[in-house]
Amino acid sequence: MLLDSIRERLRPDNALPVLCFSTQLIEAGVDVDFASVIRFLAGLDSIAQAAGRCNRNGRRDMASVYVVNPDNESTQRLHDIEIGKDKAARVLGESFDDLLAPEAIEQYFRYYFFDRQKDMAYECKDSDGKRTTLLELLSTNSSNPCNQNGPREESNHYFPLLQQAFMEAGRIFKAIDAPTQSVIVPFGQGEQLINELCAISKKFDLGRYYQLLKQAQKFSVNVFPQVWGKLLKAEAVHEIQEGEGIYYLSREHYSDSFGLSQERVEKMDSLAHKKWEAPFRGLPLK
Repeated sequence: MLLDSIRERLRPDNALPVLCFSTQLIEAGVDVDFASVIRFLAGLDSIAQAAGRCNRNGRRDMASVYVVNPDNESTQRLHDIEIGKDKAARVLGESFDDLLAPEAIEQYFRYYFFDRQKDMAYECKDSDGKRTTLLELLSTNSSNPCNQNGPREESNHYFPLLQQAFMEAGRIFKAIDAPTQSVIVPFGQGEQLINELCAISKKFDLGRYYQLLKQAQKFSVNVFPQVWGKLLKAEAVHEIQEGEGIYYLSREHYSDSFGLSQERVEKMDSLAHKKWEAPFRGLPLK
């Protein structure tokens, strides 16, 4: 694995140079220890997680994390990240001695959640088309007729009626509220699964076909519409079986190092080896 190679180079007895470019996935508990970290502006919680990959094992007396605010970063479609950047910039402009101190983090979340009050209630429409919120359906649910009848009396005992619309709320809620398209990628066993799925005949082995589809879920990624359109135009995605709506990614558009690519991987590999000379300004976190 790439991470194993990075950790091996970072070992104190090796101390080999490492320049690692990563998505924010590296913030999700990845155990690596860099001498310095550069993070594009994001929410303070994300900045704190990135900082956790700098001098993680305390081998140095001091190490620096730089927060960079690029001019042309396209995050307009990523609503959560846009709000996080805005509120983090607001806190960065205030007089906190330590930007990762509990007081600074508390102030950040105060700003963040105040602007997202409506989002956190999860506005939606019920089965009758009336505007409501997920919070309402799972709490008072005042539109429920049972709520107006009061508790039911039986043998001198009152039985409160549950008015929450659990089934309706479950139907409406989406963990990832975005219109993404799933595609199987040729990573590891995924390549073999793609070959088997393309070769198998559903007519003669339907059970095996669905068994392979279930295994392929582990090797699938969700793609946003704008990226999906570019992949279709580049003829980088193909149907496993005609008319099934289940797609796989061409090998030429997948790299074991940096995943799915809208362009052919050979071109991306050549770009990765070019010297990056863009200047930046950073704000050290100490």
